[in-house]
Amino acid sequence: SYVAVRLSVGVATVGVMFIYHRQMRLFTDVELDHIELFANQAAVAIYNAQLFERRERRTAALQAIYAAGKAVNSTLDRNQVLENIAEQAWRLVGEITYASIWVSDEPDFVELVAAYPPEKMEITTQMIGGSTLRRGTDRRDRNGILWRVLDSFESEIIQNVYQDPDYLPSHKDTRSELIVPIILEDSVKGVIIVDHTEFEAFADEHLEALEALAAQAAIALKN
Repeated sequence: SYVAVRLSVGVATVGVMFIYHRQMRLFTDVELDHIELFANQAAVAIYNAQLFERRERRTAALQAIYAAGKAVNSTLDRNQVLENIAEQAWRLVGEITYASIWVSDEPDFVELVAAYPPEKMEITTQMIGGSTLRRGTDRRDRNGILWRVLDSFESEIIQNVYQDPDYLPSHKDTRSELIVPIILEDSVKGVIIVDHTEFEAFADEHLEALEALAAQAAIALKN
């Protein structure tokens, strides 16, 4: 026998708690009261932890956007600015990620221009056979999620890359991916990609912050 209790704080549901017993029996009113009390305490603890996590993500996002803005205003060196933005994109999510910036200066071609950590750029170039990627070069004629974002002007969160038929691997450890377009004067000039080694790694706060970084990258490309 078992009891299932919804864990909630106000109107927010944060989970479900199951209490199992080895024997077939009815739970007493006293036991149910104790279970409900414990469930309420657990719900509050989980809710507070989620609030703290969201606050941490938002703080990291603001710090990354601020640092990227300083980089844009401190130098006219495009590559230096893009490298700094790639680093902030990496710091935005955590230290088990890989961030890269790809720029499209001509149709059907994109070039890897910045990455963080920098040593992982070499891994990518080995995987794709250089720093330039041409549309439809996969042996199964797939264009990849990168081209999908370039064509749609829309950001994408891929919480499980193995479930996306367009995914083209550039790092064997990637499990989830966040891609945002760099939009300049009504055209997409490139993308920022953040790869993560865990499934379901990205939240809406990450998307919003990375889109703000993409706006900074657009300024760098315009300059």
